Amino acid sequence: MKPSRRRKKATPKKKTTPKKKATRKKKVERRKAQSKKGVAKTRAKTRRPAAKARGSARSRKTSAAAKGRAKGGPSRAPRPRAAAVIANFAGAPAPMDVGAGGLAIIKEFEGLKTELYDDPVGHCSVGYGHLVHKGNCDGKAASEQPFIHGISEADATALLRQDARTAVTAVNDLVTVPLNQNQFDALVSFVYNVGRGNFGGSTLLTKVNGKRFSEAAAEFAKWTHAGGTTLPGLVRRRKAEADLFERP
Repeated sequence: MKPSRRRKKATPKKKTTPKKKATRKKKVERRKAQSKKGVAKTRAKTRRPAAKARGSARSRKTSAAAKGRAKGGPSRAPRPRAAAVIANFAGAPAPMDVGAGGLAIIKEFEGLKTELYDDPVGHCSVGYGHLVHKGNCDGKAASEQPFIHGISEADATALLRQDARTAVTAVNDLVTVPLNQNQFDALVSFVYNVGRGNFGGSTLLTKVNGKRFSEAAAEFAKWTHAGGTTLPGLVRRRKAEADLFERP
């Protein structure tokens, strides 16, 4: 007969309390967090050498540049486009404003009228040729009211400076070479009289920008006609402008 095997007594399963479940859950979460930290540290260790290499390369470049500057060596050249912009900016003449010489010529040939008047073309004006409105003065237009009782010479000069801004801007925009104050003032008086468009297409401007100033001075005398007739007033004005232009 075969010996009979003893059967193991079945042990009852231990009951898991909510407290033990919470403890086990915390242990599992703690192990997961520890494993994640370990992976992160491993990755950081593998990346650090490359980062250090990049940093050392940058520091070597910086130190080399600093040594070059300390020794008086050449600094890093600007890019071609930036260099062109810098060169153009450095060579461009600074904006100028009309001076006493230019205002004096304009005042002399425009003449001062402190009361409203109709200019030779038939437009209502005041002061040194300041245009109030197109058409004859009638004393009713709203634009005439500020001048209805006349203006002072100081007010007329202020209006002249305001009107001359267009000519000043034109000369600053169109002339590409440095000018002295007398040259600038002569051109402002000229543009004030003939307009930006005529000046922009003139041989006078071409010669000024070519720095052929003696030839440019002779160009003023060619602008003395109106309606096909030579006007004595324009002859005198162009001579005054040319003389001012040639003055140092």
